Amino acid sequence: LKLAAKGDLYTEVDYDFRTGTLIFDRTHSGTGRDCAHMRRVKTENADGHLRLRILMDLYSVEMFVNDGEMALTSVIRTPMECDQIRMQAVGKVKANIKKYDINVR
Repeated sequence: LKLAAKGDLYTEVDYDFRTGTLIFDRTHSGTGRDCAHMRRVKTENADGHLRLRILMDLYSVEMFVNDGEMALTSVIRTPMECDQIRMQAVGKVKANIKKYDINVR
């Protein structure tokens, strides 16, 4: 899953079901060099399912894993024009996606 994507800029969320490793990678997000770019966490995939709730705003991403079992939060400094979400999977994936726009006046 590539969030806040356009061209060569994106923040990546990857999951390996074989090892149970969730990877949150900001290497290509436009974030400066003075911070950790990649986080790896081990998580259970109950019944072969992984549940992610991802919340994004202008400069941050929050990810809740398996209904709050763990949470990952990071700042991203991707330009505003990076507004795409890209998905790619190896094998069979079922996704339920809801997008909400929040307009502040």
